[in-house]
Amino acid sequence: MGLRLRGGIWYLRKNIGGKRHEISTGYKKKDQRKAELAAARIITRLIDEHTGLAPKADVEKETIPTFGAYADTYGCVYSAQKAKPKRDAAILKWWKTAPFDKKRRWADAPLDQFTPTACEAAL
Repeated sequence: MGLRLRGGIWYLRKNIGGKRHEISTGYKKKDQRKAELAAARIITRLIDEHTGLAPKADVEKETIPTFGAYADTYGCVYSAQKAKPKRDAAILKWWKTAPFDKKRRWADAPLDQFTPTACEAAL
């Protein structure tokens, strides 16, 4: 398996169908076994997508994540390495609860719907 450390986080590097994929497992150096299991799941998903075995509904959901999902990944992978991770967590918590529009919060909004106007309105 193509696991390697980058900045203290395990990343999977794999070529599938002539395309190179490099994806964070989200696990730190000490959690190598968990990173190996996550990498196996990622490889299975990538091969299923490449061969057309993955259901289209799942692919669409994964291609456009919500801000909440992105913030969780960011918090696990990048905030943990910062000098003040609690500050980052507080900022992400505030952004997740801020209203995005009349029906949703930022945590529930897909990333492709963000505009500069929406960001300015939240601030």
